[in-house]
Amino acid sequence: MGCTTMISATNKLNIGMSKQEVIGVLGEPQSSKASENEEVWEYQLLATDLREHEEFWAVFKDGRLAQYGKAGDFLSASPGHHRRHDMKER
Repeated sequence: MGCTTMISATNKLNIGMSKQEVIGVLGEPQSSKASENEEVWEYQLLATDLREHEEFWAVFKDGRLAQYGKAGDFLSASPGHHRRHDMKER
């Protein structure tokens, strides 16, 4: 994994951004999952202490950023939620 994006880059995200805008801020996701009405991009971002990576999720609805944060910070982005809905990893 060639991830060098810092977690602080997420401060540049805004709800409603397009997928291309998110890629411009965070780069390509490490993986993604999708269901009928939402898509989740998963990132491993470098923590502020430069020692560890933190799992970060960007959730898109209708092609626009609807939620974002560290995995588990909000219910709809928790890994268990998406697994229950059998989201397919791409």
